[in-house]
Amino acid sequence: MNAPMRLLFTRGAAAPWRVGFDLAQASAALDVPMELAFAGAGLELIMPRDGDAGPSAVHGAWASLELLGVERVFSPAPCPPGFDLARAVLPVCWLDADPWRDWLRQAPLQGW
Repeated sequence: MNAPMRLLFTRGAAAPWRVGFDLAQASAALDVPMELAFAGAGLELIMPRDGDAGPSAVHGAWASLELLGVERVFSPAPCPPGFDLARAVLPVCWLDADPWRDWLRQAPLQGW
């Protein structure tokens, strides 16, 4: 079995996220093994900030990956202040410092 494609999103909705999303969507649709992670401002892509009225079109795009079999995404714990964890559009697996470093180092990783 091939190693999974691993994508880490660290920039928010104002950054050019769409190409990375299209790659993730195509991979999920073709059943290519894939791991997604979001950190820092990249969390804006999958969860609203506190006080936002609701999920945006960006959140809706990412939510569609669950329909294609993306069961969870990874992020370093804890959830940073300012994000509404209860409204994350994908299930987040929060990794403590050592497991997060291990995840980052275990295989090649593409950053967005």
